[in-house]
Amino acid sequence: EMSIRYRVKTKHTKELLKDFVKFSFRVNHPKATARLGIIGVGFLIIGTGMKQGSLAMWLCLVFGAVFCVLACTRDRIGVMQLKKNDKIYQNDWEVDTSFFDGEIRIKNSGDSKGFSKSYKEVAALYMDEKNYYIGIEGDDLYPLPRKSFVEGKQEEFEKFIKEKTGKKMMYVPFKMKNKFAIIRENMKAKEKEHDLKLEKKKKGSIGSVDENSSTER
Repeated sequence: EMSIRYRVKTKHTKELLKDFVKFSFRVNHPKATARLGIIGVGFLIIGTGMKQGSLAMWLCLVFGAVFCVLACTRDRIGVMQLKKNDKIYQNDWEVDTSFFDGEIRIKNSGDSKGFSKSYKEVAALYMDEKNYYIGIEGDDLYPLPRKSFVEGKQEEFEKFIKEKTGKKMMYVPFKMKNKFAIIRENMKAKEKEHDLKLEKKKKGSIGSVDENSSTER
């Protein structure tokens, strides 16, 4: 029997479902909440400028309120949908995910056999401040809470899974300060790139000036 390198045991608690929904919104529709809110506020502003008591005013106010409510309750609606469809949550099963050198084995307590996946089948890797998420081709996204590692050091898991899958780990934080840190890093990287291009241009232009001057003669 191969030895387990990392092992995570977790239930699909309400907290985990909430994290999962917020995470999937951050990845798939990062600006949707803000947009809904802006549209809602826009309708409210237009409504207040309309003729008092007119149908148009009421319609704008109703639309505005609906969009604002949607913006505020998106996460809750997502969690409710997940609860309806998630057997693991409904049955309070525990999901046991083991990482061996050659494969990943996933088994929940309501399933006697479980199943294996190869590292080649891993399509995407994500992490935020609380969880890792592993996307498997043609299958689900599996949340792995950092606090639920029962074997292997969770701090070293990122390096291990990146090496095994050859995939990059996408960091998708939910804390504002960490989001800003990423934006700052991206800006610094862009500035560096820009400086390098300028340097290349300068070097290139020194060479090209000589060529040009020789052809003009």
